[in-house]
Amino acid sequence: MVAKIKKSIKELLFTLIEYLSFSRSSNKTLSVDTKSYKKILIFEGGGFGDLLRILPVIDSFIYNFPDSSISLLLSPVSKKLISLYRGKDSVNEIIEYDYLGHHKSLRQKLLLITSLKKAKFDIIYSPDRGVGMRERSLMSFLIGASYRIGFYRGREGHLNNIKIEFKDNLPIALQNLSLFEAAGLKAVKNKNLLSIPSDIIKKAGRLTDRTNPLSLIVIHPGAHWESAYRCWPIERYISLINKLMNDFQTNIAIIGNTSESDAGNEILTSVNNRRLINLVGKVTLPETAGIIKISDLFIGNDSGPLHLAQTLQTPTVAIFGSTLPAQVIESNKFTYVIKAELPCSPCYTHQHNFEARCKDFTCLKSITVEDVIKGVEKMLKDKV
Repeated sequence: MVAKIKKSIKELLFTLIEYLSFSRSSNKTLSVDTKSYKKILIFEGGGFGDLLRILPVIDSFIYNFPDSSISLLLSPVSKKLISLYRGKDSVNEIIEYDYLGHHKSLRQKLLLITSLKKAKFDIIYSPDRGVGMRERSLMSFLIGASYRIGFYRGREGHLNNIKIEFKDNLPIALQNLSLFEAAGLKAVKNKNLLSIPSDIIKKAGRLTDRTNPLSLIVIHPGAHWESAYRCWPIERYISLINKLMNDFQTNIAIIGNTSESDAGNEILTSVNNRRLINLVGKVTLPETAGIIKISDLFIGNDSGPLHLAQTLQTPTVAIFGSTLPAQVIESNKFTYVIKAELPCSPCYTHQHNFEARCKDFTCLKSITVEDVIKGVEKMLKDKV
């Protein structure tokens, strides 16, 4: 009850500020003289999968504004991955935005906004959509940059003054670039966005026993955000791994963060095979990238490691439930998508006011082990 009251007060406050501010907001177009804009803030407060989907935009800002200062406002988990970005040396500053921790309170958000306002940014690029979209577009407005580039959807995001509508049926990474181009700028599309150091690659090889002739399948059975809507049942993963161990000559490494350690231990106990390697909660994010990079196949839910596999172009079997593959998968060249087509699905498509109401998750439970095995066979065959 208290949470509902707080949410209602927050919504009322947002509505009031937006109403008072909207008359000062209008659509703008950047001048072709990109030398005039000296300070740029790229605001991506989501998970590391969201960061991966704006790396081409960061590349494009560096290309269009070679003489400008570029700052990144990132979540703590994204900060851990930015070290692998090839263009990191062209980024002048990385600022942490811990929306689940330090910056969760209104007071800390206001202090951050005040600090960023003093920096006098000329341009803010903030590609938020869904939960957090309204709050972050308001934050961008209050920071005070002349040009605020972001999405709108319904009544959300209209405080951005360079904006396009967020769509359900297009990959988010491509929409992020389209949003950049809406500012009259030229997008660049580099394929090799990440560079994994040789020491990380070597450690990934040691951890997964790559010295033997067996293939390596990496599995991520978890998800960080709204996991019930994204995760194939753990007992299905156990059955899948048992079948892969029996029918395929492969080592299997399971990965995930520390919050997913119980799932990793449950799988390890249930499978009881020395070719199964449990790395859940035991490796860093850059090391996770190295493990996915050297693997022959990745299997996982719609979550950050899936985005890593996509970026690294690792052959992938992607399992979707309530989310939409069209928003995630740019090309099926490296990916076999599994999704049950149900009337109620997708139900989670980055709505700003999403509420978790589903109780049975039929979309995920109706996907069988045989469905996934079919994808494994196809992707391993195509790799040979």
